[in-house]
Amino acid sequence: MLAKLKPWLEDARRPKLGQNLKYDMHILANHGVRLAGIVHDTLLQSYVVESHKPHDMDNMAERISA
Repeated sequence: MLAKLKPWLEDARRPKLGQNLKYDMHILANHGVRLAGIVHDTLLQSYVVESHKPHDMDNMAERISA
């Protein structure tokens, strides 16, 4: 499965959006995949906007829905 996704994951022209992509980059690198094309990381956005609050998905979803 990863072999089929590798070309897309490594294509910088294909935008990637995720939560904590730095972690994903390390995990994928352990499997020979170089993640490229990151355009947005919600964890980094949360930290920049609200550095004093938790940045996990559950807490972020609660703040958005409130």
